[in-house]
Amino acid sequence: MTDACAVESAELQDQIRKLLKSGSQRDITKAQELRKFREKLEARGLSTSEALAAYARGTAKEAGVSPTTSAEEHRKAFDSYVRGRGGEVELRAFEAGTAVISYGTGALGGYWVPQLFDGIIRAAKAQVAPLADPDLTDFVMYPGPACPPTNIPSFDLSTIAGQVEGEGTVQTEQAVPAAYASLMSPITVRCFLAATTESEQDCSDFTERIIDAGTQGLLRTAMLQVLAGSGIGGNLTGVAKALSATLTNSVGTAGKLALGDLLALKYGVNAYWRKSPRCFVAMPDAVYKILDAAVDTANRPLISVESGQEKLFGKPILVCPELSAANAGVGSVGCILFGSGDGIIIRMGRPTCQRVIEHAAVDVTRGEAGYIFRLRLQSMYYDASASNSNPPLVSMAVS
Repeated sequence: MTDACAVESAELQDQIRKLLKSGSQRDITKAQELRKFREKLEARGLSTSEALAAYARGTAKEAGVSPTTSAEEHRKAFDSYVRGRGGEVELRAFEAGTAVISYGTGALGGYWVPQLFDGIIRAAKAQVAPLADPDLTDFVMYPGPACPPTNIPSFDLSTIAGQVEGEGTVQTEQAVPAAYASLMSPITVRCFLAATTESEQDCSDFTERIIDAGTQGLLRTAMLQVLAGSGIGGNLTGVAKALSATLTNSVGTAGKLALGDLLALKYGVNAYWRKSPRCFVAMPDAVYKILDAAVDTANRPLISVESGQEKLFGKPILVCPELSAANAGVGSVGCILFGSGDGIIIRMGRPTCQRVIEHAAVDVTRGEAGYIFRLRLQSMYYDASASNSNPPLVSMAVS
């Protein structure tokens, strides 16, 4: 048994154990099927990917072709192509996947030089959506693409108190303040990416890259709606809009955050929320730059670093580029959110990807294809306390 086969067998055993633990008849049936597959896998001694690779090599050998085209084979095919001698087997990746240039001063006027195509796609990325995390917010992604309407019930337990019993004292009953909110109007976020059929075949990790690109695009727009949506024209009402930034950095200190500003931010949230495991400090990079220069009365930096994580008041700092669009105005650079993410309710359907060739934006006759990504989303900021007297989050506008 190969190492890869042993790893796959262990993963299957873990899946079987989880399915049997659920106890449902459907999961038990699936577990039995996985057990049979695992037995065949161990008898074969090769992992699924290794077996497929062996099959590809065997099929290629029977057909008299190489399953992969090496640089040397590319070179031989290119030389034959230049001399007008086509090979018996067409090398599509060579014919359509490379370009040529002419350079030098050879005896016949120059040399034709093939350009090899690197099969790995490099990617440049930027920070996006750190709050799309169930450890930080009330984030749920449904198993399917739908995002159904949801009621959010709540109790306000922040002001309930008992009474001292005594002679002549009448115990008065209390009603637990209850409320609920509804998520009834999901929006659809769409991301359309264009590609070529040539890149689909030439790039070994194309599928992973295109899905990564589509997911990045969806999340960037979705979390912009969640945190900074205007609530106008079909947009969601974002967290920053709902909080309305009741705090601001001190007058006369534009471009600075004083210790007093940050203390007002910290104590704007009840100690219960400050102790929450979901408590964080979120801001865009422009505000983070200002915070980085903040010091206490002894001229010591207010930001600390613990195990590689930068923190303020012991809470993790999250760079959220979406918040740069919040509280936009003259001189505004964004806002800071401080508190527990329990009040940020995010519901998403699982993203879908559709490959299209019959579309106005792509031309299949030129080897083009399109990828349409869609995401259903609804979110809100919700404070269960009466009259927002005990908010889990506060916001500070920074200019």
